[in-house]
Amino acid sequence: IFIMVSADELAAILKERVPAEEVIAVDQSNQCGMKFSVVVISSVFSGMNLLARQRHVNSCIKEELNDIHALSMRTWTPEQWATKKDTFSF
Repeated sequence: IFIMVSADELAAILKERVPAEEVIAVDQSNQCGMKFSVVVISSVFSGMNLLARQRHVNSCIKEELNDIHALSMRTWTPEQWATKKDTFSF
């Protein structure tokens, strides 16, 4: 069974499960819920390398990933986000 998830729903799920201070999710598939770009900002990422961060995020949305065709993610600590947020764009 295909369960479509919206960008807002994906952001809320990630914010709760990671847990994250902030999540920005953008549906890049014309609202069909198949391709997303996300930015996940979490203190949990402190001390983790990039692969460990991405694995953690993937494990938090394991069920949802069954219905998502493509997921691009950026995973930053709050300190990293503070230096990037003013110039960041998808």
